[in-house]
Amino acid sequence: MISIVAECSTLYDQLKVRKLKYIIFALSDDNKSIIIHKSSESPNYEDFLREFPSDDCTWAVYRLENQGENKICFYSWLPDGANVEVRIMYTSFNDVLRRHLAGVAVDIYGTDASDLSYKLVMNQILSFK
Repeated sequence: MISIVAECSTLYDQLKVRKLKYIIFALSDDNKSIIIHKSSESPNYEDFLREFPSDDCTWAVYRLENQGENKICFYSWLPDGANVEVRIMYTSFNDVLRRHLAGVAVDIYGTDASDLSYKLVMNQILSFK
């Protein structure tokens, strides 16, 4: 069974009250825990996208503000360039992390950068209103 380190909950709570803009999660080196890779207050979506490696998997949450509304998006990043075994692990643990993050408005699944475009994400958010 995989565990989620307490810091994940603490930082997610900070994101929900607008103290953080995004959080990047990862598997620990021993693949037994979900840990924080990085968190940031930077409002720039392009800065956020640069955190997604072309050859490794990750998860993230991003607080998107649009016309006064605050929406939290969950990202599952499984790029084609990542090791197949790593992709399988991230896929199998995806729901564990996702269920832990209450209040997410939209789930974004990406295998290449075009899947994460701001326009595409906004379209998904607007379609769930």
